[in-house]
Amino acid sequence: MNKTKLELIREARKTYKQIYPCGARSSLAECFTAADNGRKVVFWFNTSDNNTHVLIGEINS
Repeated sequence: MNKTKLELIREARKTYKQIYPCGARSSLAECFTAADNGRKVVFWFNTSDNNTHVLIGEINS
């Protein structure tokens, strides 16, 4: 997993404390989507209150 993805997971945990994979995904590593022609990464996750959240990070070249 690259640095940007790890930073997004760390930020989500800092803000929401407990986070979980969305839908049928079994790990947080499966909760990322590429955007803006691969220049951004979108991180989808659930929190303990059963809400889905998203964080967006930029890929540093």
